[in-house]
Amino acid sequence: MSALKTVIRLVRAGHCTVIFPEGSRTSDGQLLPAQPGLGLIIAKTLAPVVPMRIFGSHEAFPRGGKLRPFTKITVVVGEPIRFTEADLVGEGRELYQRLSERVMERIAAIENPRE
Repeated sequence: MSALKTVIRLVRAGHCTVIFPEGSRTSDGQLLPAQPGLGLIIAKTLAPVVPMRIFGSHEAFPRGGKLRPFTKITVVVGEPIRFTEADLVGEGRELYQRLSERVMERIAAIENPRE
């Protein structure tokens, strides 16, 4: 929780940050469900979110495995998501989870340009 409070303070001060809404690296390369932490940050700051997806990172550095140098990684940047007070219907963990899932849906929709 202290890390989330620090991020909220920094975002309110005008700084940017990178957050992985899943909260952990995947063991199989597939996207994991969103955790509510990102939603909490969105609810407290209304900061725009730029969805990004990294392709090839699991192959380059699998969880529990060794780094595989020279493996191609592609980062695709999506269109920013802007949040308003109208998006903050509800409260607590349910609201935070819903906001995080909205971002994960946009991340999941990003296609790998190499395929």
